Amino acid sequence: INTDSAVQCTNTPTPFERVVPLYTNNLPPGRYTVSAHGVEKPFEFVPRAVTTFGQLIVNALNARDFATADVLMDQSFMIALWQSQGTAYTPDLAMEQLQTNYIGPNTALISDPNRDLNGLLNGANPYSIMGLDPNNSQALFVSGWGLDGKGEALLYMTRRADNSIYWHSVLIAPTGFQQVALTG
Repeated sequence: INTDSAVQCTNTPTPFERVVPLYTNNLPPGRYTVSAHGVEKPFEFVPRAVTTFGQLIVNALNARDFATADVLMDQSFMIALWQSQGTAYTPDLAMEQLQTNYIGPNTALISDPNRDLNGLLNGANPYSIMGLDPNNSQALFVSGWGLDGKGEALLYMTRRADNSIYWHSVLIAPTGFQQVALTG
């Protein structure tokens, strides 16, 4: 190739983009930062399968890994008591409430994904209680709740518009959901 030595080359960079896949198969959920040549980009890694996600929450709480449980929440988290009212918290304040009032230091949470939630709630729709659409939400029954481990709870997970999932709320029954019918 012949070039004209009188023509000057311009030193103009040509922009380009390179996509590098991140392999997250064995990566535990959490907050991470990718760093490439001095450019940093934070991201959060959480699984997309609802059943895996619900058990992940239970496992994090059992391990008292509240930092991971915090990552699994959205910007607002609802803690509600059965047949009472609920309060919205930031994830940090929700974690503080859960640690102080609802998860005992020596209790073990046990999930039961096959529990009949309508029967458990005396016929009430478990999703309408929390104002959730059952088509993109999932509730998980968990026993061992409370400081004494005698309570029960429903953990609610729901999907965002981008199909990612997050821990939306918890409905807590300090003495359990089942009510004993009084006979006269």
